[in-house]
Amino acid sequence: MAVLTVYLAQLNVFGYELTAIGRTREEARSAIKGVYEKNQDHHGPLDDSGNMRTFDDYAEYASLCIHEMPIGHVEWL
Repeated sequence: MAVLTVYLAQLNVFGYELTAIGRTREEARSAIKGVYEKNQDHHGPLDDSGNMRTFDDYAEYASLCIHEMPIGHVEWL
């Protein structure tokens, strides 16, 4: 029997821990990216030079985490 898996993405930004679940790693990442881009304004997040951080840059800077989680199994995060 195949093990069903979901992906849990987490990114700390805007004073919150954004969390999304997807059927694929990319689906979970895209959900976080959409919220990031929708809520980003001229106040940030900014890089050390005061420029607006792209999602990819911020995801790397803040260590976007994507956990592969088998359904029905306990994961210690």
